[in-house]
Formats: sequence, structure tokens, C-alpha cells
Amino acid sequence: MPPIVKERPGNVDPHYDASGRRRRVLTTRQIIYLGIQQFLINTIVAGGINFGIATAMYRTTSQTINVWPFPNTLAGDACVTVFITGILIWLTTASMVIRDLRLHNITPIPLVKPNGRIHDALRWMVTNSSIIERGIPFKTRILRVFVTVVQGALLGVVLFGPVWGIGVGILSGIYGCCTVPNGWAAEVFKLIFGGIDAGITAFAVSLLMLLAYEEGSQQRVDGANGERVGSDEIDHDPVLSSRV
Repeated sequence: MPPIVKERPGNVDPHYDASGRRRRVLTTRQIIYLGIQQFLINTIVAGGINFGIATAMYRTTSQTINVWPFPNTLAGDACVTVFITGILIWLTTASMVIRDLRLHNITPIPLVKPNGRIHDALRWMVTNSSIIERGIPFKTRILRVFVTVVQGALLGVVLFGPVWGIGVGILSGIYGCCTVPNGWAAEVFKLIFGGIDAGITAFAVSLLMLLAYEEGSQQRVDGANGERVGSDEIDHDPVLSSRV
């Protein structure tokens, strides 16, 4: 893994224009962060975990393993995997991405055409997704855990159709609706499905945090004279400030 390069608006950087405002393009660091650190690494780690769980489940049973029929149903297993992955990834990845943003290990991505409702929703999302932030009350931390679980479950709902539908559709196309033959087919399916599901979920959560953080700290109004101050002129919005 290449060393983390801290991207600050004050540095000489081709991704900033003459006025100091960041251009609306993905930097190389952002591409590596989303594509490798989030998608690829989560795919590999989650794939291995799912393979191990599937081995423990399906190599120790004498019952047939099926695509659809219960009790050993891979379609049902994959359904549960989508929602558990959404919750676990949001609990862990969102906090770590926000931490990286606050430490300037990665820069946020501005929305091209933000509006008031998107601004409020994304600001609320990023403010309530960090469960490892220091200095917050215990009740606030517990509330954030609850909110994060809900957000992860909702992301599971969003990804359920394409991820579960395509994965189980391919499985059904290979084995039909019933029995999966003996061997390692079930374990390999869970390795591939669980890994890709986690990679897509981590990519989606990370992208949302990068967008949300920019929206939450893009600019503020100075209370003394009413001037609008861009995010490149201040470190971060006080609401999302230096507590890591």
C-alpha cells in the first residue's frame, strides 16, 4: 500500500484552481482510496470470512444444500448476508472514512449541483455516522450506533435488488431451483458473493461519506459580517471539527 499523502487545500496541487478551490474531479488518491482501500480490500477480507462461515455451515451437515428450498437455502443465506454486510460495513467503514477526512488523509468530493434537501440529508448523515469520535456523551454514542445500524439496513435494502438479484440469478441459472451438488460449490458461491457484496457496500458507504463531508463543510456564513467563507478558507465546519 503506498504511503498516505495528506491533501490539503494550501498545497500546490493540480486539482486546485487559481483561487484555491478544488476542481470537481476525482484525484488519484481518491481513486486509490475508493477502489483499492475500500472496494478491493473489503472484497478480499469479506470473501475469506464468508468462505469460512460457509465451510462451517455446509461441510458439517448431512442435509442437501439447495438454491431455494429450506432449510439449507443459498438464496436465503445470501439475503441475510446483504443486510448483515450493510450494517457491519456502515458501523466500521463510515467511522474510519470520517476519521480519514478529519485527519486530511483523504479529501472530500463536492456535489456538482447540491440543493437544500440533499445538503441537510448528507450533513445529518456524516454528523451521525461516526461512532468512534472522542469526547461525545455515552447516550449520543449509543444513539449514533442505532442510527448507523438503521442506515446500514437501509443501504442493504437499496443494494438488495441488484446484488442479491444478480448473484442468486446466476446461481439459479447454473443449478436451477433445487439441489446444489456436493463439493465446494456453496462455499465458493459465498466467497464470491460475500466478497463482492462487501466491496460494493464499502465503496458505496465511502463515496457517501466523501460526498456528505464536503456538503456538510462546504461553506459557512460568518456571523459577524455575513460573508460566505468557502471550505478551502477554513479547516472544517465547527460541527464536524477536529474531534477524531
